[in-house]
Amino acid sequence: AAPGRLALNDPASPVRALAIDRLWEEASLEVMSALLEMAHADESAEVRAAAASALGPFILMGELGEIDSALFERAQELLLEIYAE
Repeated sequence: AAPGRLALNDPASPVRALAIDRLWEEASLEVMSALLEMAHADESAEVRAAAASALGPFILMGELGEIDSALFERAQELLLEIYAE
C-alpha cells in the first residue's frame, strides 16, 4: 500500500488528515470507501472535513458514470447529510 494509505489508520488525527491530502491522485474504490468511513465517523472534525473534501473527485466520477452507482449514491447522501448539519 502507498504510504498515504497506511497513514489513514494512524492514531494521530493530524497524520490522518495529511494522509488524506496526499491521496488526492488516487482514485481507487478502496480509498473512496475509506474516505466515506472517515467522513462519517472519524473522531476528529479536521479528519472528517478533509475526507469529505477529498470525496469531490469521486462525486465527479459518479456523475460521469465511471464508478459503481451504489457507491456514488452513498457518497452523495453522506455529503448532503454533512452539509445539512
